[in-house]
Amino acid sequence: MKFFSRLSFPKRILWAALLALPASLVLSHFTEPQSFLLSSCLMNFVQNGRFLEHEIDSLGIPSVQYKKLGGKTFHNPVYVAMYGLFYYDRYKGIRENAYFTDYYKIFASRRLDPETYKKRFLNTARWLKDNLQIQQTDTLVYGVYLYPFPWPVYRLKAGWKSAMAQGVAAQIFLRAWRETGDSAYIQKAELALKALLVPVEKGGVTLQDSENSWWYEEYADTFAVRSRVLNGMEHVLIALDEMFQATQDTFYKILFDKGMNALAENITKFSHPRMPWTWYDLDGHVANYKYHHVNINLTQKLYEMTQKDELKIFEKWKKMHAFYFIREFLKQKPDLVDIGILLINFCFSWGALILILSATRWFKV
Repeated sequence: MKFFSRLSFPKRILWAALLALPASLVLSHFTEPQSFLLSSCLMNFVQNGRFLEHEIDSLGIPSVQYKKLGGKTFHNPVYVAMYGLFYYDRYKGIRENAYFTDYYKIFASRRLDPETYKKRFLNTARWLKDNLQIQQTDTLVYGVYLYPFPWPVYRLKAGWKSAMAQGVAAQIFLRAWRETGDSAYIQKAELALKALLVPVEKGGVTLQDSENSWWYEEYADTFAVRSRVLNGMEHVLIALDEMFQATQDTFYKILFDKGMNALAENITKFSHPRMPWTWYDLDGHVANYKYHHVNINLTQKLYEMTQKDELKIFEKWKKMHAFYFIREFLKQKPDLVDIGILLINFCFSWGALILILSATRWFKV
């Protein structure tokens, strides 16, 4: 340390910067859960001039600002439902859905009274009810959510659909029906889940691999990439089981079993072959920290429900720890949030090292 004590302050700053770079690479691995949200807010401010990615109206309904769409803001049915499940848990004073909502960006207040959370939950249920679009084939009437924006990652044009949206909306409708006794909600849940009968190539949300093996596609459009996103599929299966348990209608059990067959056939493919981590989808996208842990928790939930041996893979996933820099910078192209996490940890490391190296001069280390 005597070497540093003889350096001028400007040189100490330079040395601190050189030492902070490798330190920040290591620190980012351990602080990713804490720095992810801060980075997301900072990068959103840099790009779009405001910190929060979600706008929450007076009813508690969120809309999402998308960096990849030039900062434009849209309602996303999945996020409306996620907020609804968050409000429901807060209203009930439970953590029924925390195993996944804890990992989603939810900017709602944590300090409201239970009655306000109940109102906000029912507001999300009404929004989802009012925005379910009724469609019809020759033999089937069903409801879908049509996304009003494109999503180039999977070659989706405006008007695409999502099986995940159908599933999580049904979960909201089921809870709203229990709370209010209004049969309109259970009818909407039935319409939303009937969309699972329609294959993707006919404008629906299901990849019908065989008669008894159906994959419920999170990003669905006729000419889109067949992505097979794991968390979206598993959310639908959990919703189907909840509906079967509530209604004892074998329609939901049949859809659940077809989906479970497809999941069991594909689940091992979500283990990355060259890195101790999971895939987000089967189109080559590595799961970020959020989705890796959502993958684990949803798979564990389904294993506990079914005791299906193939799903015990969640135990292997729980032991996986891919180094942050390798996972986000070397194995795939980093996004702005990834860069922000690294910058935050670099600034913290740099500042700490400046203080330490400066102290050597006075303390004669």
